[in-house]
Amino acid sequence: MTMHYYKGIMPIEVDEKLRLAKCFLNQLKELKKKYKKLALVDPIKLSCLLEGFLFELIAAKDAFLCHLNHITGNLLEDWQVNEKRLLREYKKQIEK
Repeated sequence: MTMHYYKGIMPIEVDEKLRLAKCFLNQLKELKKKYKKLALVDPIKLSCLLEGFLFELIAAKDAFLCHLNHITGNLLEDWQVNEKRLLREYKKQIEK
């Protein structure tokens, strides 16, 4: 995965995904203000907004982990990157 940098350290991919997650969250907040209880909102609309928020948040986490992998010397292939594997490989590298 090729990373593009924003303001020196934050990958554009992470920033964009977090901004999208914020948009979904803001829409959820607006619905809460309007209806007071989210149970009164159309369940399909609510589900779409919640899924969109969670999808973008998880995608931002994944992109950030790939970025950490990249700046620590590509310890893993992109498809292998997750929190546990990256931490384990990083600890191995430190112990050497």
